[in-house]
Amino acid sequence: GGKAKKSKKETSKKPPEPSADPLLLFSTYATHCKIIGLEPHDAVRQSLTAHAHDNPHYGKQILISSSSSSGGGGATPSTGDNEHGGGGGGTIPFTAGNCRALATAILGKCLTAATTTTTSGGTESGTASQKSGTIYTALKELRLWQCPIGDDGVLPIAELLRLGGAELQMSFLELMAVGMTHVGAKALGRSLMCGMNRSLVSLNLDFNATLGTEGVIALCHGLRTNSTLKKISLKRCNITGRAGGKAMGEILSFPKSSLSTLDLTGNRLNGDGLHALCFPGLLQNTSLVTLHLPDNNV
Repeated sequence: GGKAKKSKKETSKKPPEPSADPLLLFSTYATHCKIIGLEPHDAVRQSLTAHAHDNPHYGKQILISSSSSSGGGGATPSTGDNEHGGGGGGTIPFTAGNCRALATAILGKCLTAATTTTTSGGTESGTASQKSGTIYTALKELRLWQCPIGDDGVLPIAELLRLGGAELQMSFLELMAVGMTHVGAKALGRSLMCGMNRSLVSLNLDFNATLGTEGVIALCHGLRTNSTLKKISLKRCNITGRAGGKAMGEILSFPKSSLSTLDLTGNRLNGDGLHALCFPGLLQNTSLVTLHLPDNNV
């Protein structure tokens, strides 16, 4: 008899490309963490190495929550989608250093130990000297809940949006209660202004009370020329009065705006802020379908 033929299934099975291999991404991230003297975070490990067979979001979504118990349970500040993958972060916080290591790994860059850097997110042994590699193009959603990354952690995420370009088609970014201020907001706005990132359609910055009106003004300075975002959520971000309303109105008045949902629940716009939001912003807008404004002293 002749030799047994391999099944079509066996011969066609190939390892994932480096640009879509979550295990390789985690390995690179873990190496970067080691270089700067940090332990790889368990939530990143879960998102990139677990639930491969039963989770449709495996490899496409990274979910990190420093407030949840290990395994992804527990209350979170979000209203849904925890069942879609990733998980809790145990009791060890996900810091700015972890965030930089992850963003650098996603961009396919390499960290080399050179100096010692101290940031508001902690002290890290080592700094970044970077060279080009393979961008992890499979990522669609990045969600951070109650992670104390501050502006030092938001900056590499802004860089991720700016440098990922056409290769990294991330559509959903959620940075909830991460302690960002106008510094991080300015960087995000610049990454999302006209001519920069064109893939992001949903931006959620809920529960960043440290953002304030100054932060929203800095954010909107970039977002006022964005034509791809469809949803922005800024619940309880301490946005106040006429200045805050005017900044949001500038986004709405952009002729090429695609924004369909804007959630400003739990701020303090009051009557003056609402008027500044509506005139001329809302009056000129043709894309907005849903505007949430409860608990704004209106």
